[in-house]
Amino acid sequence: MSRGTSREVPLFCITPLPGCAVAHFFGTKLSLNINFLLSFAPKPDLTMSDQDNYIIPARFRKMENTHILFWLVKDICWCIGIKWLGIAMIVPTLAIAGIIAWRTRHLISELTHNLAIFFWISANSFWMVTEFAHVDDRLKLYALIPFFAGVVPLVYYYAYYSPRQYLRNKAEMKNSDHRVLSMNPPVADANTGNVARG
Repeated sequence: MSRGTSREVPLFCITPLPGCAVAHFFGTKLSLNINFLLSFAPKPDLTMSDQDNYIIPARFRKMENTHILFWLVKDICWCIGIKWLGIAMIVPTLAIAGIIAWRTRHLISELTHNLAIFFWISANSFWMVTEFAHVDDRLKLYALIPFFAGVVPLVYYYAYYSPRQYLRNKAEMKNSDHRVLSMNPPVADANTGNVARG
């Protein structure tokens, strides 16, 4: 579709609000400029290299999806009181969380968040066991130890690593611009005197 053209789109295709069905029933349609709407969508960064992208192999993605399943089953068992299954789910849930963190150890952004998830599940599991065992409620406070342990890598990432990387990338872009400028110095037009790039 060329820029500036419009397309008739049924109202119910744009938003699921209750009035949409009524509007569609009476044949009401909105004339929308699709290109205008798409201009708000995020654009892919074509300058990014492969090193900037975290590509997950299919077998790792299946493991992450299975991890979510184990995690949900564990918490569902906690809610409805199935003790044996809830406690049994701790092992695969924590194990896969640890494997995921280990496999992303070379990517700081992924490692820090996966470590936070690992400690979160640890604290969550400890809390669940204390409730199943009907022990002193004060023992639940020990769950704060892994909870805070999960905060540590995130604080490191957002307060130190990420700002440092941002400043480093900004400096590299500035240096790159200087190199381009030195390779293509301004050239003055002999007739007009205007400065143009070589």
